[in-house]
Amino acid sequence: MLGPADCVIWFLATLFEAGVVVCSIRRKAFRRYFFLNLYMLLNVFASVGQLRVLIFYGRSSLEYRYFYFYSEAVLVIVLYFALISLYSRVFQELQAERYVRLGAVLLLAGTAWFSYAVVNQSSARMRTHFVF
Repeated sequence: MLGPADCVIWFLATLFEAGVVVCSIRRKAFRRYFFLNLYMLLNVFASVGQLRVLIFYGRSSLEYRYFYFYSEAVLVIVLYFALISLYSRVFQELQAERYVRLGAVLLLAGTAWFSYAVVNQSSARMRTHFVF
């Protein structure tokens, strides 16, 4: 279970992530940095959900493992889009925004294809326990 220091760190991290979204809304910049704010908001929900599942089911349960790994997978994908949107803003001044987006789409498509090929080629056991 979580100790007092773990709870304080979790609470502060979640509070700061929520604070980023609140500050963005107050400054009317939510749409400007949409993917970054979406990542922070989803991270708050994932953190609360992970703690809730951890308390109810325990760290060694299948429920916690599935919730943790699937929520982190979604967060990584949203973080990818957040980083691409920030890179796009940086390279917008250099007129290279289109190349950044094209490279990002190609990289994402290549990663998805490779992941599918590895899982499809593997045994049935890996498919059922792929998340672990």
